[in-house]
Amino acid sequence: MSQVIVMQVEDFKRVVNESVRSAVREELKTISIAPEVMREKEAAKYLGLSANTLRQYRVQGIGPAYSKTGSVITYAKADLDYYLKKAKVKTY
Repeated sequence: MSQVIVMQVEDFKRVVNESVRSAVREELKTISIAPEVMREKEAAKYLGLSANTLRQYRVQGIGPAYSKTGSVITYAKADLDYYLKKAKVKTY
């Protein structure tokens, strides 16, 4: 025997939205990123910065080059190395 569930449109939208977000979140956990590519926390640690500082640099346009796929931010190790090289200050 079938059941019919009746709900308001806004409640339906909320349930679908939560389900999709949960599914995407789980899928992102399974994505393997190449060793030469880092997510925000890893990149920040590599640069000796907090993730928040790296995020602020990105927003201000003063941080290293990055890629964005959906809501996932990644940094190539080569770009982080280049950023560090540009920031190098010679004192001689």
